[in-house]
Amino acid sequence: MLYNSFEFVLFVCTTLLAYRLSGSMRPRILLVASVIFYCFWSIPYAGLLALNVIWAYALGRRIQECASAQSKSRWLAAGLLGLAANLVFFKYATDLNSLFYWSLGLFGRAGEAHPVLRIAAPLGISYTTFKLMSYLIDVYWEKSSATDSVTSLALYTFFFPQIISGPIQRFVDFCPQIRTAVICPPFFTSGLRLLLFGFFKKWVIADPLYAVVDKAFANPAASTGAGLLIAMYCFAFQIYADFSAITDIARGTAALFGFQTPEN
Repeated sequence: MLYNSFEFVLFVCTTLLAYRLSGSMRPRILLVASVIFYCFWSIPYAGLLALNVIWAYALGRRIQECASAQSKSRWLAAGLLGLAANLVFFKYATDLNSLFYWSLGLFGRAGEAHPVLRIAAPLGISYTTFKLMSYLIDVYWEKSSATDSVTSLALYTFFFPQIISGPIQRFVDFCPQIRTAVICPPFFTSGLRLLLFGFFKKWVIADPLYAVVDKAFANPAASTGAGLLIAMYCFAFQIYADFSAITDIARGTAALFGFQTPEN
């Protein structure tokens, strides 16, 4: 489910209605909606992300309970290494496997390495991993207490407006908003304005520029030097507008639910 799709707009409206009617159950409703959003992409990887949350929760509690600095450092290292290993595996397993076969001289068609293992990286694996790492580091430096609510940590990780492309928000800034988030007219209006501006940048600026860039880069020999130069500059603006639009949509969506999100 893409941010700039009709399905996403329908999902946000449905979730917002349930969120406003749920009273004290709002955090759980938002967590369930965020998990459902992730499951649209992959149910097994949603389970994997849940395991990462449990890992960070357990290690955070362990770090806080340690009496000595050495023990805290060891548990922090264990927590960070576990999360980093998960990130490296899913981001680079296919490339490393290809490199291994290439080094053995086993090639596929057109001289390319032929990997026997192709693994798709989980949605938002970088953002969720860095979020959980920042949580453990803040607990270690005592900038944040280890949460006693796995639900809060799960919502912080799965929060659907931020899971695709951030922005990365620290747990100490996000957690208090879980209970205090209020949908007030000014805040809702500013979020809606930001959301619509993000859609404008995506549909009116980024996507048309992508059409120009894709046509030129797909067949450079058919373009003139001036055409390629224009396409190169269009590419820079397209990348900026695309990422800026997604960030605005993420921040605007979060604001609809009463959450303040930092600028990227």
